[in-house]
Amino acid sequence: MGMPIADRLQKRETLREWLRWQLDQTERTIRELKTQHAEEHRRQDVARRKLSWKVLPSRAVEGHPTCTRTAPTPPT
Repeated sequence: MGMPIADRLQKRETLREWLRWQLDQTERTIRELKTQHAEEHRRQDVARRKLSWKVLPSRAVEGHPTCTRTAPTPPT
């Protein structure tokens, strides 16, 4: 006939253990990717703030407005 019940049970328990391990690995990878994504977003925001430009009115009577970088805004 087929495989004895004890052997089938052992195989299923082994499979269950392996699937739990796989799930743990996948969840860990997801956490790491979320952390990396948040850090990347933070770095891009910092870079964007550092490269911001602001138009200032001219200080001379007949001068033209000037563009200058704005001071970096502290992270929130």
